[in-house]
Amino acid sequence: MAPTLRNNMNAYTFQSAERGWMEPARTLDTAVTPVAGVYVAVGTPLDHPCRIDSVYNFSDANLWVSLDGVEDHFPVKSNGGSVTDIAANGIVFPKGTQFYVKSLVAGTDPTAGLVTISSSYRVI
Repeated sequence: MAPTLRNNMNAYTFQSAERGWMEPARTLDTAVTPVAGVYVAVGTPLDHPCRIDSVYNFSDANLWVSLDGVEDHFPVKSNGGSVTDIAANGIVFPKGTQFYVKSLVAGTDPTAGLVTISSSYRVI
């Protein structure tokens, strides 16, 4: 069945049979686990293929995020965040994807704060 468009208080939303759900948040306490120059895993790998991922950096340093623990994929500034909606392009982060972080610039390692990753997936 094709989604139908409805007007809800001047905001347009799609209605369809698809449902989404959130995986438990993954966190890393940068005060406990140093991320100086090497990638460190944030929580556990994804349990489901995920459509949207949000990375929040509540630490006091700018960080790189990696999906393989080797390559720098995107930066997230201190007390900032990033939302990636790859489902808009028809793809997902595969089940088992592990997120990693490390300091953006050597010598500017975080001394306090959390890194949190939230992921949503489609429920069939």
